Amino acid sequence: MVHSAFDDARAVLKDRDFPDSAELVWSNHGPYRLADLDDPLWICEMGEKGSAPLLAPVESAEARRLTLPDEEPVLGWRPSLEKSLPNAPDWVLTEKLGEGGFGEVWRIQNRANNERRVAKFCFQSERVRHLKREVSLIRLLRERIGKHPNIVQLHEVCFETPPYYIVMEDVAGKDLAKWFEEHRDHPKLTEQVRLEIVARVADTLQSAHDAGVIHRDVKPSNILIKGTLDSDSGITVMLTDFGIGQAPGREIPSGSTLTGFTGTFSPTELRARSGSWLYMAPEVLVGQESSIRSDVYSLGVILYQIVHGEFNQPLPADWERGIKDPILAGDIRRCLARRPEDRYESAGEFARALRNLGERRIAQAIEETRRRTEARRRRLTFGLGVFSVFAMALTIALGSAWRVAVQARERERLARLEAERGHYHSQIHEAQRAIEDHDSWSAREILYKCPEHLRGWEWGRLAYLSNLEQRVFGFEDTEVYCMAQSRDGSTLACGGMDGRVRVWELRSGNLLWEFKAGEGRVIQLALDSDSTTLAVSDEAWVSIWDVNSHRRTGQFRAERPPVVELQFLPDRSLLASADSHECFCIRDLSKPGRPAMELGDVGQLRDLAITPDGSRMFAACHDHGLMIFNGQTFALEKALGEEGQLATSVTVDNAGGAFAVAFENRIRLGSVPSLDLSGAELRVPGPVESLCFFRDGRLLAYQTSMGSYGVIDLESRAERYTGRGAIGKTILISPLDNRVVVLGRDRRVREYRHDRDLDGIPLEGHQAFVSAYDFSSDGEMLATGSDDQTIRLWDTESGRNISTFISPRPIRCLAFLSENQRIVGGSPGGAVQQWDTITGQLIKEIQTGASNITSICRHPAKDRFAISTSEGQVVVYERSTLEKVLTIVASNGPVSRVAFSPDGSRLATAGEDYLVKEWDSETGNLVRVFEAHTSPVNQVAFLADGERLASAGEDQRILIWNRETGECVGTMLDKEYSLFDLAVSPDSQRLFTRARLWDLNNFRPILDFGERHRILHRDGLLMVEGGVPTALRILPAFPWKDHDLSEDPTLSLEERVEEYRGRYWQARGAPSK
Repeated sequence: MVHSAFDDARAVLKDRDFPDSAELVWSNHGPYRLADLDDPLWICEMGEKGSAPLLAPVESAEARRLTLPDEEPVLGWRPSLEKSLPNAPDWVLTEKLGEGGFGEVWRIQNRANNERRVAKFCFQSERVRHLKREVSLIRLLRERIGKHPNIVQLHEVCFETPPYYIVMEDVAGKDLAKWFEEHRDHPKLTEQVRLEIVARVADTLQSAHDAGVIHRDVKPSNILIKGTLDSDSGITVMLTDFGIGQAPGREIPSGSTLTGFTGTFSPTELRARSGSWLYMAPEVLVGQESSIRSDVYSLGVILYQIVHGEFNQPLPADWERGIKDPILAGDIRRCLARRPEDRYESAGEFARALRNLGERRIAQAIEETRRRTEARRRRLTFGLGVFSVFAMALTIALGSAWRVAVQARERERLARLEAERGHYHSQIHEAQRAIEDHDSWSAREILYKCPEHLRGWEWGRLAYLSNLEQRVFGFEDTEVYCMAQSRDGSTLACGGMDGRVRVWELRSGNLLWEFKAGEGRVIQLALDSDSTTLAVSDEAWVSIWDVNSHRRTGQFRAERPPVVELQFLPDRSLLASADSHECFCIRDLSKPGRPAMELGDVGQLRDLAITPDGSRMFAACHDHGLMIFNGQTFALEKALGEEGQLATSVTVDNAGGAFAVAFENRIRLGSVPSLDLSGAELRVPGPVESLCFFRDGRLLAYQTSMGSYGVIDLESRAERYTGRGAIGKTILISPLDNRVVVLGRDRRVREYRHDRDLDGIPLEGHQAFVSAYDFSSDGEMLATGSDDQTIRLWDTESGRNISTFISPRPIRCLAFLSENQRIVGGSPGGAVQQWDTITGQLIKEIQTGASNITSICRHPAKDRFAISTSEGQVVVYERSTLEKVLTIVASNGPVSRVAFSPDGSRLATAGEDYLVKEWDSETGNLVRVFEAHTSPVNQVAFLADGERLASAGEDQRILIWNRETGECVGTMLDKEYSLFDLAVSPDSQRLFTRARLWDLNNFRPILDFGERHRILHRDGLLMVEGGVPTALRILPAFPWKDHDLSEDPTLSLEERVEEYRGRYWQARGAPSK
């Protein structure tokens, strides 16, 4: 069989296609030179396993085996559809993805759990012999930056015996060029999205550069995009193929490769030939060394291509003609500079420049305005000198100059303010990304830099999300260096940098004791099982303290200080300790004069765990893996882990039946009775520094050296929660068993709920579409109505369903009345019902005669409410009698919405006649018509300042009206989402539509949401999202003005937020501290 037919057949034929045959086997015998052919011919063979051997043809004068220089093929086995992966029978080949000079790429799938990966097979033995060099480079990257979320990961390598291959992460996406072609005409593929894609690639390259690795092959085919522009989760940008990467400063052995499957070059060739020529920097093309700025050059080419919208053509000499924006052209020009030193200094700097493009455009506009003003000023001065003899002309010129100067200053002020708003919007997006990455520390740092006069609801929401810790422990005037917890979790001790120690009762948060243990920092702490004895280690001494009497009861000097590990055995008189010089010993505190018992050479001890009954001690060691000692004799019973394997942390559950040990980023579960690692293996993003079981043993908390931490459900092996920004090497579990305690980046101890919902407080109960919502006036309750014919009342702090009212009809709109003691609801068929919120009883129902009630709103000052109908009427009712007070024929067609003004003196209506109308709520007289929409108007709302009105229509426009003049003073266009909801913040600075948050100062969007119904409480600190179709959630926010956070004018913004956070969570059930 010839090579082409052989390859085609392997990609489509399966064993089940030949039901009467045995298993198929495939073999490649390599190229042969035939006597009557000029070109070599590859001879391949397939057959039934066991029927006949697949042997290479016998060489003769007619046919002779051909060996090509530097391309000695690996003969024999070849991959084919539904075959098991050699050396890994659980993995089966499911799809051929591609091929090249190196070999072939296949998708593989695990038979047991259906996990998918990608296998690259290499059929060039010369290249395989140097594959280890490539793998070493990839592992260097992994070692220094961990499992980077935007870098395709390497899983396995097989190069000991044929077939040679590596196994990579399977990214469910497409390369940049193919993805772009599919989304070229998508309305969401804006310039901002294109620039953000390049910025994310630059961010990933910066991480690699920080680790000392240059990619050297940045091109569209090595950039993978997951997701679509329509998905709620957005897109993920992945960087792959570090095959020709380089670690600067490291020696490259002659003849070896950094290219893996791409090619094998000598050092000279490595400098000049690797990578794709279109994206190669000039210095690389002429044989000079690559640098991080060579990658920046490649980014410049990609930036031009994605902005220009063409990936198939080389960079033309006149490329600047295709880039209209001079600032963007300048960015590309700087990337493509001939001299590396003239390019951006780093990929990170380039990413920041792209994200700040809007601010730079505004700054340029301000500078151009300033230059024009200065030019006018010079011309004016010249004119005044020439015509100074003419007094009247001089007077006119001076007046004109004054007006020009005033106008110029005003334009400059507005431009500066617009630039500030643009920068603020960028800060909000950056803080939002940090929160999405579970990095609340970075989010807080960004938010605290935002000026007060620009802050709005979005700032308050992000401040809430970045301050979800329930309590904070620490010192006011020094940093926490270490912490420890009693075995039962009841007591927390923290040691400071100045030698002080504080002890708290965790459940109540009460401070039990504070004392000075020494002059230097406290390095390690240990509490005994009943929290009565505390051991404290400083630079030289270990002191023993009685927690109840507040007295020091003993002290000893470490043999080789400092002591870095301390643990009490269940017998409180025994203390296990380890120093930084590989000395692990047991000391009997009841016999002060007795020397410590050394347990032998354990190497550098990283962590220590003891079973509750003291029968076993588990020591995680740097050099010897996990060492297990008998708790009575202290003899070594067993060592687990491979030779030289680094054990970084160990913990035992409260029942003493299971333990967990971390080998760098792998966590292994084991059994205490059998002393083996028979449990599951878990992988986390980074080397583990600390492990801790929850009280019931079903959850495991971890913290890594990279600052990330998380909680894993051991039954499902799923991560319940992840966070970032922790330091130190200890993670603890609060006795309030759903809370994790970590030492934060600010050197204070913070307590988090691991089960908190970052997406809001869920409201669960409705069984059909929910379209009716209203907050009580005090914000303590939320009422919702549904097509499931129920009205539900919810507690807004906890999300608890307070009560449920059964309605005879679906509820499409509702409102609270009478100081929250009544609810009025509207139904299809024109029925209006009134309910008692305390008893849940239906008080009265009336028929309005309308076919449908389209909206209900309450009067802000009187015990009245208004309804709008599909027949074009607005009717005002007295609550107590449900008698009509006023009827307005507002339109010839349906009225979609009715709203009261803030003082209740006016009504506004939105209708299918394309008009917004304002009415006197007492007389029913028409006051004003607002006319600009070109299609039916769905929504209308008064702004809280009472001076403006907002409306939204099916023409995809939101219009802001001046009520006094009737003039449209602002237009917001939203072509992507329907406009059926409007909510206005209490400061009249923000407007919410179904999918976006808008800035009413410049009428630009600040944040994008998922497309859902939204209402906002009048204080702005609570929002409800719903309608998908029964999912509801409450989104809390913190105040965004300084005086609302704290009335103490001496406090900084950070201190104000911290004070408010403490009050907020304490009011919601968190213990005080």
